[in-house]
Amino acid sequence: MHTVPEKFRIQPGIPEGFKVTTLGSGSPGQDLRKSSPCTMVQYKDKYFVCDLGNGAMNQMLKAGINPPDVVNVFLTHLHADHSSDYPYFLIIGHHDGRKRVNLAGPPKVKHFHDTIVNELYGDYVKYFENLGFNMDGLTTNINIRPIEDRDSFELDGVTISTIRVPHTIHSLSYKFEAGGQRVVVSGDLMHSESFVEFAMDTDILVMDANQTPAWHLASMHPDFEKRLEKSHIRIAELAEVARKTNAKKLVLTHLTRGTYIGELVSQVCKIYDGEIVVAFDLLEIFPGIKTGY
Repeated sequence: MHTVPEKFRIQPGIPEGFKVTTLGSGSPGQDLRKSSPCTMVQYKDKYFVCDLGNGAMNQMLKAGINPPDVVNVFLTHLHADHSSDYPYFLIIGHHDGRKRVNLAGPPKVKHFHDTIVNELYGDYVKYFENLGFNMDGLTTNINIRPIEDRDSFELDGVTISTIRVPHTIHSLSYKFEAGGQRVVVSGDLMHSESFVEFAMDTDILVMDANQTPAWHLASMHPDFEKRLEKSHIRIAELAEVARKTNAKKLVLTHLTRGTYIGELVSQVCKIYDGEIVVAFDLLEIFPGIKTGY
């Protein structure tokens, strides 16, 4: 796995405001250097995890985060590369001491959760119950919030807002606001003017960059990049979104294997003149502290 250079470990301990950690910065497909999508938004001592792709639990441990301390989960959509670690997070996190879960996601998120605990892993869950485990955080003390489109609510001192964005299935973007700071996590999306309005004046804008130029795409079907335009925002459009929203810091994540970093940054900086951060696993990002280009 990618070892985080010491210089990127900027602020040990509890931050005064927001911190974003790209626990998983990769895309579909196995890659020893990048785990599947998972972005941890932290406000002071509270955690808000966006997506739980493959390896998310291990990445939390590597980042110094105790997984049972993470109770607020936000799934952008129910594709496997964004949600496959949720069953492990839920069941093993409960085993290790988590006593509550707040889960938000697209309309099928309750069915997703219920299928895991009642059907797919129902016998395993029953095994814990028969051992005398308190079931809070697994089958009880679970708050599930299915979201259709725009929503706004508060958790642990942070205001969370949502908007539906275009993708291949029902998908959401999330905005986190507290202490005069704002973080937006796009999830997977195609271009949307409503997302531009949603993400205005963001301190940290974490964006889907799966359309990045890469040898991996070039080696597939010759029209593969064109086909991706039906599911992921183009890099030029992404840069225009960052420019229009006046984002102070743009984080490019969901990167495919073999990404040409120089070409990616070159394309973005032609349009957007703010700070550009190319994500890698376990990278920590703070408002007001320069991390990227």
